Amino acid sequence: MFEIYLGKQKVGTTALEYGDPPMGVVVGKIQLACSAAERIAFLESLGAVRDGSFLVIKDHPDLHAADSSGVRVGSDFCLLSYSPELEEGEFEACAIDAIEYQARFPQHVKAYEEQFKE
Repeated sequence: MFEIYLGKQKVGTTALEYGDPPMGVVVGKIQLACSAAERIAFLESLGAVRDGSFLVIKDHPDLHAADSSGVRVGSDFCLLSYSPELEEGEFEACAIDAIEYQARFPQHVKAYEEQFKE
């Protein structure tokens, strides 16, 4: 499980359960660190903006994921999107170095390679 932060403020958690190894991208459903009634105000207080039906935090240099040891995932940028209507959201960490990606997310590398085996 990974924790999501905006600076030192914990935003939520994610398993980062999906990935695209060649692009250095991992994606996961997010569990926000607040009650359902507080989610919109919480995200807006962190600078989220409306993008259609989603609240989005993007291009923020302090948005990141860290593992249970507190080690930050070395991505170039991250994106968090949340739909109040669907009551679900996603977190993406993008442009992760290939060596770190293989070490942290071997399950995504394996799944990617498996799709090309016959």
